[in-house]
Amino acid sequence: MNQRELGSRFASGYKSGKAGNLSIINLGRGRTALVSYGWAVLAIRSPEGQITEFSGWYGYSVSTSCQISRSGIHYYAHRTLNTVPRLETSIRGKGLRV
Repeated sequence: MNQRELGSRFASGYKSGKAGNLSIINLGRGRTALVSYGWAVLAIRSPEGQITEFSGWYGYSVSTSCQISRSGIHYYAHRTLNTVPRLETSIRGKGLRV
């Protein structure tokens, strides 16, 4: 599976999947995250299917910027926040209100 396909699956509601260093992580309570390198949360999907993209990661590194572009997540996002949440923050439920 490539990163574009993974982004599409994330937007469609898949709860897991992996393409290179990009993964769909199940956060529980109906929420999933599109995560880069196991810790950088690029987007989160609510139980209702609303997707929030975290655009602060764009430009963080060349590889992260490529993952964002290749995943196509910006095509699916319902809203965009200019922040850089990390997975451990998501798990504790801090700062990621969707």
